[in-house]
Amino acid sequence: TCLIHFIKRDVMKMLVWSARRMAGVSVRNPQHHLHHQSPGLWRLPGLTESTQLILHHNRNDITRIRVSNFCTSRVRPKYVYANPDLKSIFETALGEKDQKKISKNAGYGIIELSKQAENEDKKQLIKDVKFQQMLKILEGDVRRLDSFLLIGVLKSLQNLGVNDDAFVVKNLENALLWVSRSSSINDLLMGVSFCASRQKTGSQKKTFEDLCSIVERRHVELRTGKHFLMLLEVQDKLESQLLARIEDRLIDRIEESPVDKLVQILKVYGQLGRRNIPVIRSLGYHISKNKSSLNIQDICDVLFAFNKLSFKELDTVERVCSGLENLLPENSNSFAVRSILTSLGMLKFNPKPILDLICDWYQQRVTDGKELESRDMSTLLIILAKLNHVPFGREVLFKKASEMLKYDEFKQMPHGQTIWVDIVWSLMVLHRPVTDHLSTILEPSFVKSLIESNQHVRCWAKLLNLNAEAHLLGDQYKGPKLSNEDIDKLSQCLPTPGAAKIKFKKMVMDRVTTLFPAPRFLNAIPVTRFGVQLDAEIMYDANSKPLEVAPYATTLHPDPNKKELPIGCRRVGIIITNFQDCLVSGGRTGSTSLAVRLLKAHGFIPLVIDFNTIDSSMKAIQGVQKIEVLLKQAIERPQSS
Repeated sequence: TCLIHFIKRDVMKMLVWSARRMAGVSVRNPQHHLHHQSPGLWRLPGLTESTQLILHHNRNDITRIRVSNFCTSRVRPKYVYANPDLKSIFETALGEKDQKKISKNAGYGIIELSKQAENEDKKQLIKDVKFQQMLKILEGDVRRLDSFLLIGVLKSLQNLGVNDDAFVVKNLENALLWVSRSSSINDLLMGVSFCASRQKTGSQKKTFEDLCSIVERRHVELRTGKHFLMLLEVQDKLESQLLARIEDRLIDRIEESPVDKLVQILKVYGQLGRRNIPVIRSLGYHISKNKSSLNIQDICDVLFAFNKLSFKELDTVERVCSGLENLLPENSNSFAVRSILTSLGMLKFNPKPILDLICDWYQQRVTDGKELESRDMSTLLIILAKLNHVPFGREVLFKKASEMLKYDEFKQMPHGQTIWVDIVWSLMVLHRPVTDHLSTILEPSFVKSLIESNQHVRCWAKLLNLNAEAHLLGDQYKGPKLSNEDIDKLSQCLPTPGAAKIKFKKMVMDRVTTLFPAPRFLNAIPVTRFGVQLDAEIMYDANSKPLEVAPYATTLHPDPNKKELPIGCRRVGIIITNFQDCLVSGGRTGSTSLAVRLLKAHGFIPLVIDFNTIDSSMKAIQGVQKIEVLLKQAIERPQSS
């Protein structure tokens, strides 16, 4: 029994090696020499019967040990490399004899293999004997490797298709954590940045959490803009407590960071939508203070971030934009100019000198015969109209825009119909002729397509505005117009105001109804047929006294027998605009300006009440008195103004 137990424990040494010595059998292929006889015995020539019996009873152990330990060449056949350089990589990586350097050589070998193995069968490559030998080395003590090399090896193993749960991967991740405890802050942050995107397994999540704990303990070592940038780029993966400490440290060190890093940090905030106002305000202040160090791309990034974060502090935005005065004339990048225009439009900020410079820049390109894209011209017109900036003396520019912008250019684009409506509407806001374009928009098939698509609701009011313009042109326009049925449908489906607008409107209407009680003297739901959304309608008689509105109220379906407003009486249309409806400076947007023009053309006296006129800090009686004064000024003002 002891003898059998001994042989089972070390069967290959006792049998296979004995077989080789006694019978000349190859140790690489011992099973080739095992003869299966009829009684079921496995036989090797030259062995005694007792040994043959033991060999037979333990034949499964022999086969298993042979497969696992001695005949690896049969289990892992030699892989034929598509890239002959791989052979030299293996030789270099496995040729090191110094135990202190062997793991480093294996690491560099894995990295080099990843670079050179683009055309290799990676599933076969990672089964290669030499590759497995390199992995075996990296499964040992790799704490001598630095963070940069460990990260490089982990990236390479991932690229080569090694499983994240493999022991070698876990060993390297553990070594990275171990090394990071005593590494420089740069290496630590590099590890955090790398591990933030590797949280598929439990061990990877634990490694990232431990690295973050180390950062939290060492957060006072964060000094440069690069440090903060590396962490803020993965801020969505960080705990709120750690992120708060990082941002507090950022504010403390912000003056010592170069302006280009501050711009990058602000851009990251914009991309991730993190609206920490103290941090953004501090970043904006220090960036604007160093505006002379900004290039045009930096200003693009700053305005992009301000737009994404809805940061509309007028002084800061003005100082940043003033840096464009010297940069725009020498700029040749139309994408940068288009980006600046888009951000200014989204911010609703209209720096008139900068907008004039942009118009001059485009006009100079037209004069010089340089190429312009249709989207350059369309963006320019739409943003100028939105910001209510009417450039004068730019006839060359507008003539070129009229030549370039045709419906055929846009109808095949996604949302091409909406873009075309925006362009023609913008020309109308900018007091440019639209007679040649109206027929393409008011054509029945075009209108039907817009009405049937719910994606185009936002341009329905503009469609009504353009139809009103077609009527006001009289004999100058002989093309199609909207039918009464289309007007009814479009007028009933205009966008509803947001919560902020509703709240502001309620406050204003409480003051207005003190002077004009509803419904006798105030129409709270006037509906026009020309796309202007009125918030209230009131009337004065010839003696400037309130007039009952019911017989003369503006409705969507006016009664043919409705009384005409008596001579000398005046109809006042009130438009209420909160902060979101105005420019950052408090001025009127292009849509509000056009609404005022259309109201005048349809017999209204317009009164715009914005957030600068009435605010929540004002006492109710003061608000009532101010509105009363504004109404008196409006009805006494000459109608032609």
